Amino acid sequence: MSRSVPTIGTLAVAAVALGWCWIGSAAPASAQAIAAIVNGDPITTSDVDEQMKFLRIIKKPASRADALEDLVADRIKLREANKYGIDASDSDLTQTLNRVASAAKMQPQALANALQAAKGNTDIIRQHLRAVAAWNNYVRNRNKALNVSEEEITAALAKSTSAGKEAADYTLQQVVFVVPSGASAGVLEGRMREAQALRSRFQDCASGLPLARSLPDVGIKPAVTRNASALSAKTRETLDQTPKGRLTAPERSASGIEMIAVCGRDDEADRTTVRDNIQADLITERLSKIADRMYQDLRKTAVVEKH
Repeated sequence: MSRSVPTIGTLAVAAVALGWCWIGSAAPASAQAIAAIVNGDPITTSDVDEQMKFLRIIKKPASRADALEDLVADRIKLREANKYGIDASDSDLTQTLNRVASAAKMQPQALANALQAAKGNTDIIRQHLRAVAAWNNYVRNRNKALNVSEEEITAALAKSTSAGKEAADYTLQQVVFVVPSGASAGVLEGRMREAQALRSRFQDCASGLPLARSLPDVGIKPAVTRNASALSAKTRETLDQTPKGRLTAPERSASGIEMIAVCGRDDEADRTTVRDNIQADLITERLSKIADRMYQDLRKTAVVEKH
């Protein structure tokens, strides 16, 4: 028994809200001719016409053959998902519509307006979105254990952030353990140990800077903001490897032992979100390849009669 088609009345660009309508209640007989039968499920020439219209709007190849093959894929995918009790919710349809609009470089509302202007058949569009969403749910359900390695995420994260590093702003404060001129190697080593001890206790600038001020012969320079473009590549790398609110490794300078507190970085707040998004994108990319293979296997065994 076929499952009912979820309404898209709750979509941001819902058919009801925008006044999408069925194109005529009685299409001409020629428009209702059978174009293909997929596992016993007919596709009419009218269905193909509507799919061609939809493909043109979303800027994809829109020949009659392209449209028919899309509809064949929809029938095969939806049948397979439904066989395992998997369908698409209204929320799934919303997300799918948004992805379709994004791929076409359109806002969802603009896509809806274009479909309305073209007098697109709401039911055909809804059925296509349902097939895509249900198939995606099915593929994810069959590949729940799929994941990507930390190495892959790190590599993708480095690639995605490298272009934006030149525009990053850092809020920095220099912490200096003063060492008298001509101090012995033993004094230098002792001050280096003190600096390392502070670094290990320094968890954020709000508490760490007062802690540093309480130590003898420690100077803290005023906070400065520096754009990444004004820093050397080595300095940028050091700052990017230092978590926000922590100190860089101590280094010898003419003034003594110096460290830099990274008190602000304009891209830091988004790092966790960016990482999560990259992980999700990598999984989606891998699932897409798996989905293609799964569909090709189903396509080979499907009974498709094109007329």
